[in-house]
Amino acid sequence: MSRGKRLIGWTAVMAVGALGAAEARAQRQDMVQADRCQLGAASCPKQVAAAASDAEEMVVGPQLPFDFTPLPHQTRAPATAPHLVTAPPRPTLATGHKRPMLAGPAEPRRPVGVLDTKLTFANGSADLSPAAKQRLSYLAHVILDEPSLAAASYRIDGHTNSVGARAANLDLSQRRANAVVDYLVSLGMPRTQIEAAGHGPDMPLSGSDPADAANRRVEIAKK
Repeated sequence: MSRGKRLIGWTAVMAVGALGAAEARAQRQDMVQADRCQLGAASCPKQVAAAASDAEEMVVGPQLPFDFTPLPHQTRAPATAPHLVTAPPRPTLATGHKRPMLAGPAEPRRPVGVLDTKLTFANGSADLSPAAKQRLSYLAHVILDEPSLAAASYRIDGHTNSVGARAANLDLSQRRANAVVDYLVSLGMPRTQIEAAGHGPDMPLSGSDPADAANRRVEIAKK
């Protein structure tokens, strides 16, 4: 391969890499903004909450059957190629029904001002894993780089499911909340603006089974 062709090849690879990096940055910025809006940042328009509510109202679970209406070119196979299989018809929704979400079950709805930290802990432990510390570094960035959020006060709410003794779960949830507060303070959040509260199994997610693992969570609530 000539030197010129090699240079063209490397240029193409670098261009693709730059596009991938730009897309990753854009996705991260969207994620940061979404979390800021969930916490109620002043920079978010009021209609953001309404849009999120509309999105969550999409039907999940068993659906009404689709109205399968074949497209004109799908009514019969081409006469010159009878062995070809025609593409399946595109489904259309019955009038008045929203398109169902194809992903898994929707996350429980939380009011604006409450954000799931999405932290995971080892069973029975309040120690922060490297992944948990990375997640908290991200959350500190979400808050500290947005003036309206940086000036607010927060409560870290630790929760557990109902499996096990209530007293042990209360203690565990408090220790996990304390660990989160301590690490956020080490990242620059003023201790005077953040407190920890452990609720054990007493506040399961609305509509969930108290024993569900989803209730083993830590949330951050703007006060």
